[in-house]
Amino acid sequence: MSYLVLEVTEEEKAKVQLKSALAGLSLEEFMKNTLQKDVQVVETTCSCGGKTEIIQKPYHYGFWLGDKKKKMIILNLPQHKCSKCGSEGITSRAEKHLDELLKLKINQWFREMGRLPEIIDFNELINF
Repeated sequence: MSYLVLEVTEEEKAKVQLKSALAGLSLEEFMKNTLQKDVQVVETTCSCGGKTEIIQKPYHYGFWLGDKKKKMIILNLPQHKCSKCGSEGITSRAEKHLDELLKLKINQWFREMGRLPEIIDFNELINF
């Protein structure tokens, strides 16, 4: 088990506790339910200064498995496309967390199925 710790004000803590109580859920159940909701991806500013729009297209994830270079395609991953320079992709912060999640999932798939999927859907990957 791993823990996620966040710093909130007393007021924010009280609001979350009240909302969970009104929903008839423990704080843990309430937070897990919150995590299951769809994420609204926000547009950002590209490093070139241009505005980005959100696109969904296949994302090619490359990784090493032992001494072999592997590739997995993630369908429907929200990505940014710059209107000025045309670059496409995800933020470095999102890429870091995607990498962490995929490392966990790759180990799980290998244990459970003995193989890795070549194509996965982002929505299946991110939902509980």
